[in-house]
Amino acid sequence: PPPRRRSDDAAAGKREPGESSRECLVRELAEELGWRPAELPNEPACTLLVNGLLIAHFYRGVVTEADADAFVLEAGNRYAFVARDDARWSPWHAA
Repeated sequence: PPPRRRSDDAAAGKREPGESSRECLVRELAEELGWRPAELPNEPACTLLVNGLLIAHFYRGVVTEADADAFVLEAGNRYAFVARDDARWSPWHAA
């Protein structure tokens, strides 16, 4: 079942103490979308460092439209699947 959220419960996206980046991702997807990926690699596809400081790990996964139909979004939020040649993709996202 989707998590219960309070109106003052802002999305934080922070890693809990002792939690791996992968565990954090799975938890955040469940909290924010009410969804758990069927498959997710154990290791990140890439890591973002800024001035040598770890900012984020990025994982490559697959989300189908059927998966997304089950997303639980807060009122006013929506999602969209877009083609890679869509103008909303930045060069960074398309890489």
